[in-house]
Amino acid sequence: MWVQAVRREEGPLFKVTKCTYICSAHFEEGDVFLTPGGLKRVRKDAVPCHFAWANRSSRKKSPYARATERLGSDVREIAENGEEVEMAAAVPAVSDHDYDARPPAGAMDAALRRIDELEAAVRRLSLVQQPQLRRFCVSDEDFRYYTRFPSERIFSLFWQAIEPTADKSGETATHSRW
Repeated sequence: MWVQAVRREEGPLFKVTKCTYICSAHFEEGDVFLTPGGLKRVRKDAVPCHFAWANRSSRKKSPYARATERLGSDVREIAENGEEVEMAAAVPAVSDHDYDARPPAGAMDAALRRIDELEAAVRRLSLVQQPQLRRFCVSDEDFRYYTRFPSERIFSLFWQAIEPTADKSGETATHSRW
């Protein structure tokens, strides 16, 4: 009888044996008892009755009932002639996104000005934060140690020669003769 209550048929994937059990949560409280050793046991003639598909009390409420709970007022208005009319017009629709709308006039100009300001700030900061070689290389000996060039004059000549071919991103460009 309990096999029908759990909606299972015996077949190749399910066989009732002495090791087939059902959780005690599926039985009424009166059908479950504790043994003197503290184990839960179920009466022999008990039939399981608590299943998700048999629980009628947790049926989903109608959309009107859910909306009434959420909004705190009745979402349907009864007209004078007794017909029920939805109050869709009473609740204004709020559009979260308007992807097709054009920006207001002047918004692009303000954005371009802001971009120009930020780019100028980046240029200023990059000039200020460049390493100052003269802080570390005071003498020709220091230039030789830090740069492997024999003097500051030779280093300056080398730098002036490669600076026009240097890429703006900081990487040196390949020379055409090489």
